[in-house]
Amino acid sequence: MVTKVNKTKDNTASLMYEAQSVNPLVWVYVNKVRSERGLPLSFKRHKYLIEPFTDLSKKQVYMKSAQMGVSIMMVLKTFWLAAFRNMNIIYTVPTVEDVRKFVPSKVNPIINNNLQISKWVKDKDSIETKK
Repeated sequence: MVTKVNKTKDNTASLMYEAQSVNPLVWVYVNKVRSERGLPLSFKRHKYLIEPFTDLSKKQVYMKSAQMGVSIMMVLKTFWLAAFRNMNIIYTVPTVEDVRKFVPSKVNPIINNNLQISKWVKDKDSIETKK
C-alpha cells in the first residue's frame, strides 16, 4: 500500500514537472508564483492574461493601458523561457533610466519573492545584467 502511494506521488510529481515545462501558466500555478508585491499571482481579476501567458509566439505585441499586469507576465515568461527552453534572454527597454526604474521595482522583487526563480538567477544584485 505504501509503495503504491509513493508511486502515485512520484508519478504526479513527474507529470506536474512535465506540464510546467510545457506551459508557463502551469508553472505559475504549480510554484505558487508571487508578484513583485509578494502577493500570489491570481487571474481572477486578470482573466485576459491567461491566453497571453500561454502564448509562446516569437513575436508578441500588446496595446494596453498602464497597470494591466503585462510587464510582470513578460518578466515571468522570460524566466520560464530561460529555465525550461534553455534560452539566453535579452530584455530591452527604451532608456537606461527605464532600466534603473524597472529592475528594482519589478524584476528584483519577483526574484526575491520566488524561491525557484532566485535559485535560477545567480547575479541578483546587478541592475543591468542577470545571469
